[in-house]
Amino acid sequence: MNWFRNHPWLTGVLLVAVLLRVVGIGYGLPHFFVGDEQSQLGGALVMLKNFNFLPATAPADFVLLYYPPVMSYFYLLFLVPVLAIWMVLGGVSAQELAERVVLDPTIPWVVGRGVIVVLGVLSVYLVYWLTKRLFEDRRGLL
Repeated sequence: MNWFRNHPWLTGVLLVAVLLRVVGIGYGLPHFFVGDEQSQLGGALVMLKNFNFLPATAPADFVLLYYPPVMSYFYLLFLVPVLAIWMVLGGVSAQELAERVVLDPTIPWVVGRGVIVVLGVLSVYLVYWLTKRLFEDRRGLL
């Protein structure tokens, strides 16, 4: 709490960064308007469905994943707990969960976009920190 009082301008910039990213988190759902999301999140979901985490071993299954799978692996860190909680609280089997995700992929997409929100805000702080180290506080805030 003391950190926020000592850095009011930086706190404001980070809050604006969060707000700008969170405003669009539900844009277009349940349709796919951003191609990168479909490839990376879809790749992560295919990994879970097939329980195959090496796309090179089954290229026919991973036609959707035309990027390196690094971001898909990162999404899995957050998707697995959310989907497990969804299974437990919903009382559904893995097959029923897969059907629900196919019919309405909103929850995995919001989780993926939430990950991007966190990474985006961290990148804003990283740019501030780097410019503070190289120059001074005010340039970092700009």
